[in-house]
Amino acid sequence: MREVLQKLGRVGRASPSIGPRAQVALVALTAAAAVLGTPVARAHPLAPSLLRLDVPASGPVQMTWRTPMIRPTGTALVPHLPEVCNPPIDPTSRPADGSRAIEQHATLRCDGAALLGKTIRVEGVAESGTNVIVRVQWPDGKTSQVLIDGEQPSWTIPTPEAAPAVFPEYLKMGVEHLLTGVDHVLFVIGLLMLMGWGGKLLRAVTSFTLGHSVTLALSALGLVHLPPAPIEVGIALTIVVLALELYARRDREHTPESLLERHPWTLPACFGLLHGLGFASALVQAGVPSGDITLALFAFNLGIELGQLAVIGLAMACIALYRQALATPRWAPTAVSYAIGSVSAYWVLDRLLAVFGV
Repeated sequence: MREVLQKLGRVGRASPSIGPRAQVALVALTAAAAVLGTPVARAHPLAPSLLRLDVPASGPVQMTWRTPMIRPTGTALVPHLPEVCNPPIDPTSRPADGSRAIEQHATLRCDGAALLGKTIRVEGVAESGTNVIVRVQWPDGKTSQVLIDGEQPSWTIPTPEAAPAVFPEYLKMGVEHLLTGVDHVLFVIGLLMLMGWGGKLLRAVTSFTLGHSVTLALSALGLVHLPPAPIEVGIALTIVVLALELYARRDREHTPESLLERHPWTLPACFGLLHGLGFASALVQAGVPSGDITLALFAFNLGIELGQLAVIGLAMACIALYRQALATPRWAPTAVSYAIGSVSAYWVLDRLLAVFGV
């Protein structure tokens, strides 16, 4: 193992980096993120569920309820429709095409006019830590849509003219998806710790962003179709690699640059391709309004970037505060690499079990 770790950091020159004291601050930040994102197995936020109501020009409303096959143990999302629409007629359930989700279809006992001003509520959304997109497709092509979460578990259906815009809803979903995805947060923090402040960090984050933007767009537009479970394993493996590089560079004064430091453009971009597919799984599973695909995709990706910048900004603030208050233990760099490596290795094993249905 020692030889493998040494190979990761072969040849190169020392680069500006974050010192041990800053690394301890980042460990505390990472631990806080992990606690907020418990249980640890749910490192990547589950894709949001989708409740779609298709309103015809005349006749009853058609309902589609799509939920991920994988969800936290003991949790269940239960949509509560307006009383006038219950109970649904002839509900059917089947796996959704091309995704790890279950779709339920039913005809409601109401028409579109009966929905106006009525409230839809989703039970269990706060406990599950997931989101639900509620979308009403009106017969004139207009869409009413909202993102329901633990802070807003219900929604009163507006008229089509008063429907919320697509951009802010998907922007919010992108920010939340990044900030609640502990694996993505951990990867960004790991890059920050390895690259240090300056040009290398800028190049690495930029290439990572370009990589995940490409695969996010291709997947959301239906040009790339890959099963999400192996992708999640790959995302966890990128963090394992990052932890190995951090361990190899724990003594920066006496070790050469690591592989990622020597290639801040290519390797982060390749890792970004994997993470982009993970981002896209949430967007694809939730669905994109047919008339606003480009706008929704742009808003979601922008939300991802804003969340990423928020993580970096918070990390910088924690480091500044820590440097003023505390001394730095010598074991900090090793502890950082061990912590990140242990958590990411657990994610790899946990997600491999999901791939094989164990």
